[in-house]
Amino acid sequence: SALTLLGTALWKSDRLTEAEETFRQAMKAFEASRQVESNSEDEIAKIKSFQPQASVSPNLQQVLIAQNKIEEALEIAEWGRARLTTELLARKSSSSSEQSSQQTVQNRTPQNYCQRQIQQLDRYSHSLPPEQAQQMTRQIEEFEQQCQQTYQTSQQQIQQQIENSPYAPFLSSSVRILSSPAKPPAIEPPKIDKIQQLAREQQATIVEYSIVSENDFGKTNSQEDKLLIWVVQPTGTVTFRQVDLTPRNLTLTALIDNWRCFDNEACRAQNRQQTAAISTRSVPFNQETSDQHTSQVTPNVSNNHEPKELHSLLIEPIADLLPTDENQEIIFIPHKSLFLVPFAALQDSQGKYLIEKHPILTAPAIELLDLAAQKNQKLQQQNSTFKATIIGNPIMPSTGEPPQQLRSLEDAEKEAQEIAQLFNTQPILGSQATKTSILETLPQANLIHLATHGVIDDIQGFGIPGAIALAPDERSDGWLTSSEILDLDLKAELAVLSACDTGGGRITGDGVIGLSRSFVSAGVPNLIVSLWKVPDRATADLMTAFYQNLRAEPSKAKALRQAMLAAIAQDQDPVNWAAFSLIGSASAECGICNEIVAIP
Repeated sequence: SALTLLGTALWKSDRLTEAEETFRQAMKAFEASRQVESNSEDEIAKIKSFQPQASVSPNLQQVLIAQNKIEEALEIAEWGRARLTTELLARKSSSSSEQSSQQTVQNRTPQNYCQRQIQQLDRYSHSLPPEQAQQMTRQIEEFEQQCQQTYQTSQQQIQQQIENSPYAPFLSSSVRILSSPAKPPAIEPPKIDKIQQLAREQQATIVEYSIVSENDFGKTNSQEDKLLIWVVQPTGTVTFRQVDLTPRNLTLTALIDNWRCFDNEACRAQNRQQTAAISTRSVPFNQETSDQHTSQVTPNVSNNHEPKELHSLLIEPIADLLPTDENQEIIFIPHKSLFLVPFAALQDSQGKYLIEKHPILTAPAIELLDLAAQKNQKLQQQNSTFKATIIGNPIMPSTGEPPQQLRSLEDAEKEAQEIAQLFNTQPILGSQATKTSILETLPQANLIHLATHGVIDDIQGFGIPGAIALAPDERSDGWLTSSEILDLDLKAELAVLSACDTGGGRITGDGVIGLSRSFVSAGVPNLIVSLWKVPDRATADLMTAFYQNLRAEPSKAKALRQAMLAAIAQDQDPVNWAAFSLIGSASAECGICNEIVAIP
């Protein structure tokens, strides 16, 4: 922190060379201290340990730009993106090594291993009625003793214990935790030559944003002064542009929130008063309107000025650098509040949507494009029997105080039925879609489609916001949380979270912490999430059209674009289609496309 403050003072004194060196020293110091946290099993502790270095990156970016070191500034921007997700993916990848598994058993203590399981079971017990909670507390104590003894005996016996345990669904991550290295492998952010190589491999135009402040003296909660934009074209050419944000009445964050408020003037008034303190910002959660597929459609937003104003800030400065071929993808790498922007619905001065000009993807970091492509290629080579987990309208769990059961979603059920028919498989509906059974099927699925309710709050206090509603049973309350998904090892090529706010969460220096990050970290290379509360019928139509398009167009970005263009042709309001965002790699092959049966 002292080095960051000193670097800022040198920067403001125009001693740029010294400022650069000091900021780089601060980065090394933060990285060294963060390695201490990297051994922790607590994801929240890791996120907090990353926050200080997130304040160094924007300052160093500006110092490099002032010296016309554009490509080096892009490298630093990448250094601050999705580091924890990248490390977790690398750790899971290396866990297949028998040597690392043996090393882990030697390095872990029974106390640490068992304590993690005890905490997980204890959190679940809090949601049970008093008598069941007391009974489970006694069982937890017995489990702890057995766990200690079994762990010390052998890894094979502990795996057997997990499989035989009545609480197996809640302990499903144990074997993977066992086999992951105690210390994640060192991951270096990509240098400019690697970034250029990725652009060529993706054959897509990559646009990376960075929101920075000129007066950020080591603080993460500061005003938004500049928007830095790098465009990496498929040829590998890197171009830089920047936008001055200071002449504006509203911050960029407030402008985005105004758009997301739609026609709610009270929400807009609150945004006009808010500061730009966005590093710990969460999307508000309202229990009464938190449903996936809400039955009441949000008021028309077509006449709002925000889509055009955001287009003028985000797209117009780089419009001449974007592809002229409407079939060439654009991959946006957002920053801070830009993760909540529906890029597809940005409008130019003539009112034309961006999705009408280009297929669009997003990614938390350029580096993750490479990891997604590698994972996708590995999945294609496995040649496993196709399995789909397609869920629609489970018997809903309860939430709130006093607990109230969420309402049924008839169109979500029809959505699952229609999509399952395309893959010649059976959907999992109603009482069959229990959390217990779904946890058993998810790790084997090539395709995951969840048409249900979603909430953005950390409803069970696990530490990471976001949960998907599944059917409760005697062993589960029905809520599949981000924390639980994070522990899974998924093999799905695509996961579609057809629920409300699944792309939201807590915005940190490492990106959005929520459902989307958990699925990506669990190994899913392609993911479709929503940015707000979406209407039930329109969502079902959009999703069905998306899968139908995949039959003729084996590009997920282009298939989603065609589904959105069909909605636009029907003069649908953007609230019906623009919420959904594709996270993934443009170069990824589509294995599930071959599983779609002929469409009448």
